[in-house]
Amino acid sequence: VVVEHFTGGIATVALFTAMMDVCDPKQGGTEYTVQASAVVLVQFAGSVLSGVSAQALGYGWHFVVVGVVSAIGVAAMAAGFSRQPRFVSRDSL
Repeated sequence: VVVEHFTGGIATVALFTAMMDVCDPKQGGTEYTVQASAVVLVQFAGSVLSGVSAQALGYGWHFVVVGVVSAIGVAAMAAGFSRQPRFVSRDSL
C-alpha cells in the first residue's frame, strides 16, 4: 500500500506538472481546470470499466488486458512529449 501510494503520488505530480506546462499563461486557470476535470472523468470511467472487465474476464486476464492497455498509453504519452524543455520567459507573460 505504501509503495502504491508513493508511486501514485509521483505519477500525479508528473501529470499535473505536464498539464500546467501546456496551459497558456493568460488563461491557465481555465485550461488547467478543464484538464483536471477530464482526469477525474477518465478515472471514473476507468473504474467502472475495470469492474466490468474483471467480472467478465476474471482477474488474471483483466490484469493482462489492463497491463497491455497501460503500456500502450505510456508509449503514446512518451511519443507525444517533446524532448526539449519548454521555458516561458517573463517577457512573454
